[in-house]
Formats: sequence, structure tokens, C-alpha cells
Amino acid sequence: MIEIDGPRHKDHAGRDHSRSRLFLHSGVKVVDRLNVEEVKSRAEVEKFVDDFLAQLKR
Repeated sequence: MIEIDGPRHKDHAGRDHSRSRLFLHSGVKVVDRLNVEEVKSRAEVEKFVDDFLAQLKR
């Protein structure tokens, strides 16, 4: 699962961590987050998604 985080992410980091643990314990293999404030280009998003998909293949 990929979660997209925005400007308010800092305020919800604890809640996000708890939710990630719930997903992992429910059988979701990988939880990863992309912070939209840190993305500078489409190429960065594509690399993030490619890396994420590579993790799923392991």
C-alpha cells in the first residue's frame, strides 16, 4: 500500500504509525509513504513506485 502524505502529515505521524501496524498485522505486505511536499518531479514519483513494486516482488 502506498499512502500519500500532505502538509498535515507531521500532525498525524503517531496515528499513521498505528494504522501502518494495523495494516501489516492484517496481511498487507508493505506500507510506504510518499510525502508530496518533498517530491520535485514526476521522475521521483515514478522511481518511488518502481521501488515499491520491486519490494512486493521479494
